[in-house]
Amino acid sequence: MNISSEETIVALATPSGFGAISLIRLSGKKAFEIANFCLNRPLPEPRMLSLRNFQNEKGDFIDQVVVSVFRSPASYTGEDVVEFSCHGGLFIADKILSRCIDCGARLAQAGEFTQRAFLNGKLDLSQAEAVMDMISANSEAGLRIAKGGLLGELSEKIRLISDLLVGVLAQLEAYLNFPDEDIPELDTQSWLLELAEGKKEIQQLLATIRQGKFARAGIQTVICGKPNVGKSSLLNALVGFQRVIVSPESGTTRDTVEERIRLGEFTLVLIDTAGIREEGNKIEQEGITRSLKEIESADLILEVLDGSLPKEDFCFQEEKNLSRHLLVINKSDLPEHSSWQSVKGARISCLEKPNLQALENAIHQWVLGAEGLEESHLAINERQASHLDLARKEISLAEKGISAQQDLELICAHLRFALNELSKIVGGGDTEEILGEIFRRFCIGK
Repeated sequence: MNISSEETIVALATPSGFGAISLIRLSGKKAFEIANFCLNRPLPEPRMLSLRNFQNEKGDFIDQVVVSVFRSPASYTGEDVVEFSCHGGLFIADKILSRCIDCGARLAQAGEFTQRAFLNGKLDLSQAEAVMDMISANSEAGLRIAKGGLLGELSEKIRLISDLLVGVLAQLEAYLNFPDEDIPELDTQSWLLELAEGKKEIQQLLATIRQGKFARAGIQTVICGKPNVGKSSLLNALVGFQRVIVSPESGTTRDTVEERIRLGEFTLVLIDTAGIREEGNKIEQEGITRSLKEIESADLILEVLDGSLPKEDFCFQEEKNLSRHLLVINKSDLPEHSSWQSVKGARISCLEKPNLQALENAIHQWVLGAEGLEESHLAINERQASHLDLARKEISLAEKGISAQQDLELICAHLRFALNELSKIVGGGDTEEILGEIFRRFCIGK
């Protein structure tokens, strides 16, 4: 994204369409000048709300607006900012935007206000990414993680890890640059302990990428199983209404059905599939083929089984011990057949909604992982994970170099590379190539 800090930008900061209020944001060196052109009275004092008449180039009335002023650097972008709250509606907002552009502003690009906040030191890069996570959060977990990032918790973690590496690097540099000075003996064990602590902190952050992925994008969840075990009944129970037809006749579901729900702290993208069996006509077999494709790409497979009947082989025998497979033993409102006693799974009844709590608990534990991770206020994204992983590898190379008594300059180089990767997470170093990719995901006006 090519932007100029010399230009003043303007955009609609609320969704386009009909509503009670529309908010238009103006930011840049000429924000106050442009606003003065458009109003019939001087601007109010900073951080005070005032009612003004917004006028066109001829001085004709366009709308009554509530004006708020934020003087640099005490604003979201760090620049002079003026915000107009006008009556909602496409036509009025467009007239005000056009008037601001005629007076010297230009329409902001996606994410440009937040990018200016980053460039002006109001946010670091990880906090800027958290802004987008806040906007797009669709679950409690997503909101919790976004808040942690926005409040600078990830930035603080990166700073602590960097401090550990800098402490070791400073000592190594001292030996390299001042060999004749009175410097204590090499304390390699202390260095190794510091690096091990830094690598441990990185590993803990890397372990959160699973939670982060599911909190941001939702869990692609396939409901599968043999015919008549209650797959469609489970979907209906989870969404809270009769979304799909339920019938004792095999082969009722012929195609995949998708719905998004919130279950506990997470969003599930639920996909109901055709019952898996070898019999059936061509249409049913096509539905089964589609089901198998959905299963291949799913984050989580919920295999539904009928606990009131004798236990049968699972549909995906090879999957039952893998991390993305959960067994859901349905019909707990009926006596359970003795053959299921030793089988671990979430025991539920699609006819008794409170019994779905067992499934919610099982999914919650699955998200935390087999390692028993705790819920985190921090969860990294893929970009951050790639830099952390490279930093971890460089620290490992530095550890090996210290243990093998390699040349100190080589060890220093590894630590510098690690620090450079860590700095990219919060926006240090050369980040130009990633700014466009990050802010491209933002909406106009943010």
